[in-house]
Amino acid sequence: MNERIRYSATAKILEIIGWLALAVLILIPALWYSRLPEQIPTHFGMNGLPDDYSGKAAIWALPVVGTFLFLGLTAINLFIVARPSRHAQLKPHELAMLPKIILLMQLLKTLLILAFVYIIMQAIRVSNGEATGLGAWFLPVFIGLMFILPPVFLVWGRRRPL
Repeated sequence: MNERIRYSATAKILEIIGWLALAVLILIPALWYSRLPEQIPTHFGMNGLPDDYSGKAAIWALPVVGTFLFLGLTAINLFIVARPSRHAQLKPHELAMLPKIILLMQLLKTLLILAFVYIIMQAIRVSNGEATGLGAWFLPVFIGLMFILPPVFLVWGRRRPL
C-alpha cells in the first residue's frame, strides 16, 4: 500500500492553473515595480477600499506569502493526504474520500492564489489612479467560497464517486 492516491484530471488541471497563477503573482510585481509610486495600498477594508498604504517594496508581501502557502498546501497534498500508507487505519469509505480532499485542496489553493493575483493587480491599479479599490463584492465572494466549498465537498464526496 505504498502507492500514491492518483490525482483526478480535474485536480491536475487545477494544479497547473495554480502553478501558472503563482508565476503570474510573482511576475506582476517584477514587471510593475519600477513604475509604481513610492506609496501603494497594502490593506483594503471590508468595503474594498484601501485603508492603509506602505512603501512600494510591500508589493512583494503577497507573492512571498502566496508562495509559502501554495508550496505548503502542495506539500500537505503530496506527502500527507496522497500517501495511503499514512492512512492505514482508515476505513474503505474514508479512503475513498481522499481523492476528493485532494481536489478540494487543489481548488482552495488555486482560488487563494488567484485572489492574491487580483488583489495585487488592483493595488497596482489603485496606485496608478485606474481604480478605487477591490470592489465591494470581492471580500464576501472570496470568504463565501472559502467557507462554502469545504462543506459542499464533504456532502458531494459522500454521495458521489469521483
